[in-house]
Amino acid sequence: MRDTEITLSGVTDENGVFKTSNKTEMFKFFRSWKKCRFILTIQVIPEEKSKKLDFYYRQYVLLQLQKGYLVTGEKLLIETVNENIGNQLSFSGERWFENLHNIEKLKALNQIKIFAASELGIFIEDPRAI
Repeated sequence: MRDTEITLSGVTDENGVFKTSNKTEMFKFFRSWKKCRFILTIQVIPEEKSKKLDFYYRQYVLLQLQKGYLVTGEKLLIETVNENIGNQLSFSGERWFENLHNIEKLKALNQIKIFAASELGIFIEDPRAI
């Protein structure tokens, strides 16, 4: 069964060109629906970056992931854990998470939680539950 809905997030550059981290997913979605009509709804999100989400990611999520890797036998530095997760989500740079906007941060955190549960066998608490 084909998906009937896709969620994309991204930013536009100074020329108005849309940049998204999940282009492959987007193209795969549209290829599966040939000769169809679509309604696209685009929501512009204010350019906000939450320091609280940055703190949650740096001080809690990365530590939990590091512990998860340790259980699997890999002893990794926090910087390496951050780099591995960033690469897995198709981001690069030491401060890749801090450079995302809030909506992108939330989406990345959701993907990280799924990875942590399925690959490392750990549950990462929601920031409101901590």
